[in-house]
Amino acid sequence: MQIPVRLLSSLFLVSLAALIAVGCGGSDGGDEGVAASDGPLSYLPTGTWLVATAKVDSKTIDEAVKTLDRLPIWALAEGFLPASDGPGLRKELLEQVAKQAPKGSKVTAQRLEAAFGDGGGVAITSNDFSRFADDDDSKTGAEDVPVALWIDVDDADAADEVLEDLLEKPSKGSEHEGVEYRSGTAQNDQVAWTQIGDHVLLAPGTKQLELLIDAHEGDENIAGDEDARRVLEAGVGDAIIGAAIQTTPLLDALPKALEESDTMNPEQAKQLSELLSSDAVGDFVPSWVSGSTTIDSTGLRMRGAWSNPRDIAEPEVGSRELAERMPADAGFVSAGVDDGTTLGRVQDAWAKAANTYDIKLEDLTKECEPQYATFCDLGVEAAKVVLEDDALAKAVADAGPVSYATVQDIGQVAADAAITAMAPNAGAAAPKPAAAPTARSLEIAVAGANEPLDYKLPAEFTAAAKAAGLVLTVDEDQLGVNIKVTPGSPLAVLLARELTPEVTRSLLASGVNPRLLLGPGITIKAELVDDIAVAGLPTAAPSKVAPALRGDVETLGEYEAYRDTVDAAKPPKDVGAYGYVDLSRIVESVLNGIGAQNPTVKRAIPTVKNNLADVPGILMWSAREEVDGEDVGVFELVMPITE
Repeated sequence: MQIPVRLLSSLFLVSLAALIAVGCGGSDGGDEGVAASDGPLSYLPTGTWLVATAKVDSKTIDEAVKTLDRLPIWALAEGFLPASDGPGLRKELLEQVAKQAPKGSKVTAQRLEAAFGDGGGVAITSNDFSRFADDDDSKTGAEDVPVALWIDVDDADAADEVLEDLLEKPSKGSEHEGVEYRSGTAQNDQVAWTQIGDHVLLAPGTKQLELLIDAHEGDENIAGDEDARRVLEAGVGDAIIGAAIQTTPLLDALPKALEESDTMNPEQAKQLSELLSSDAVGDFVPSWVSGSTTIDSTGLRMRGAWSNPRDIAEPEVGSRELAERMPADAGFVSAGVDDGTTLGRVQDAWAKAANTYDIKLEDLTKECEPQYATFCDLGVEAAKVVLEDDALAKAVADAGPVSYATVQDIGQVAADAAITAMAPNAGAAAPKPAAAPTARSLEIAVAGANEPLDYKLPAEFTAAAKAAGLVLTVDEDQLGVNIKVTPGSPLAVLLARELTPEVTRSLLASGVNPRLLLGPGITIKAELVDDIAVAGLPTAAPSKVAPALRGDVETLGEYEAYRDTVDAAKPPKDVGAYGYVDLSRIVESVLNGIGAQNPTVKRAIPTVKNNLADVPGILMWSAREEVDGEDVGVFELVMPITE
């Protein structure tokens, strides 16, 4: 059996050909979009788990070409394209599609342009993956493949005529539930289609098309799924290309998939599916997720959405405000907020899983080899603290919402990599500590957590740590901790064996001396600046975040490239996650690090900088967006391309 992929892809390519229209009488067909209640969604059964769409009108593609023209590197890309503008690309694509028609067909680019509109989509309507089998033992026919495809049309009669000419044999008319449709054969596989409003709906055979009609007539379709419509609207909309996935059908299919893969027995697979579908993990598994990519007048834009989002926490210092107080030359800054309940929700989900599978963390030590018994005991006690100690979850919740920002100094990371690359031969038995780093490679700032938690580590964990030889000394204000290993302890023996010269050298290059663990220990101490705790690695290096918080150095909020990115991307005021990538600075830092060893790379740096001159950075954030009176979670990543 062969799935009629070539025919279906060719027909879908027909719709994409119309999408490339730029100034050549572009279509206005299919304004309803995929979310219209009487459009394609109303023909997709409730078990549909994937919906992918493409929709590019003349204005959209014109904006994309003009935006890409701002990048010097685009001129190089144009050299590999059959045309350098929208009309030329459209003409070439239409001609290529026409060539896919059967030999002797009268399908031409002009007829395609007249017939079809500016959008289309494809859906997988069943989670029975065996129906996609394509091997000699499979008894599945093409008519059983659960695929639906739709294309916007401008002229219904012209579209029918084009489809007729794409077939190898003449079609015949039929009717099902009062809906007229046509079917024919291409490449020895059946294809059926019907007109629905401004679309033509296709399926690999009459059986599948009639199932789609049944879903529409019986109202058992995803058009009635409010989560599906909201997530499609928020995350896909009229993007160039996008897709949405329903998680429930996939979770329902998980037991069979795992059973066939021999990874676990059927009962365990069933329990796992039930767990992932349960209320215990409901906050972590949205019923629908979607994503899309487009290029608009701003630049590259990637967007995602998910159903049943939680409210965004509102600490005194928000994630965007905290991010903008970080140092300007960091390269990469990410921030987020937490309302304090995340740990509790994780513990609730774990409790449900442990009850479902009758899991006891203590049982994990049964698989542990005797020489590692003390480490296994310590690992179990640490896991119990995180997953089962509700006193910790309560203490975190009582502390209230916090915001946090992570700063990665890409320049220092590149320098560390260069130090490692230039290190002496790895066979050296006693690597010396590297020169003190001039800055921390990684720092984190936390706002709202300056007060100590009302929590004490359980005695069981303390005893397990002592048995292994791990000594943790926490400051009274909980802003600092010293980590050391007792000489002669099981952990000291393990370190002596595992800390090879290669591993030690790599850690030293990052500013971490592991030998200190066997002596005075390694101390991580947070600095408090305006009630914001700052800590980082390597600990001995000077902080960049603390001076930025004090206003002694330029901050991200004052950085021109960042401000240009914000002005172009226009993020909302209220955000959850928030991040900025200084693309030009990161690329230059990495190339400088490599260039220290490779002169060719070093000579290329000016050219790379020129190509990135119009890309001030990348901004990303999560937020909440109201669609039809309900909130949808959204994530957006924007790479502006400025003049």
